[in-house]
Amino acid sequence: MNVAGLRQTWPIRGKTFRQWLARAYYEATGGAAGSEALQGALGIVEAKAQFEGHERPVSVRVAGHEGRLYLDLGDPSWRAIEITATGWRVVADPPVRYAT
Repeated sequence: MNVAGLRQTWPIRGKTFRQWLARAYYEATGGAAGSEALQGALGIVEAKAQFEGHERPVSVRVAGHEGRLYLDLGDPSWRAIEITATGWRVVADPPVRYAT
């Protein structure tokens, strides 16, 4: 999911995603989502993710991809260090996912 131009990965049943969903509802309607509606939406999103979404491995802090290592910086911009046989660099949009 992109938030303020940054790609982030959150558990669907986690507090942060639930807050994001409630805010998105408020921005779309101007009202608060009821508890039942929020639970229903979470169920639909969870089912779509499970049966229609692309499965991607989620890493905690270090991940490998196509011969490169990615070290999560844990900063607010979700950047990582890309490490290759010839050196390293900070990347803003790593091709791996990290759990929050």
